[in-house]
Amino acid sequence: LLATTGDFLRLWNLKDDGTGNGTMTAKKEAIFNKNKKSEYCAPLTSFDWNEADPNIIGTASIDTTCTIWDVERQDVRTQLI
Repeated sequence: LLATTGDFLRLWNLKDDGTGNGTMTAKKEAIFNKNKKSEYCAPLTSFDWNEADPNIIGTASIDTTCTIWDVERQDVRTQLI
């Protein structure tokens, strides 16, 4: 899995494209958005995988909110405002 941030946390699955050139294709697996009623999300400034449990990612946003995400459930474990 590959994670990217900007407006939302996105997870991508990378696979060999089969050309034999060592290139990969990316398929979007999930978009993490706590507010399901709105397309707006404060821009994310950083994120990191949990080294002890790779099923957890923490994000920080420009509005100083820190969110702990459960990758498997694609849901918030906790949020600090």
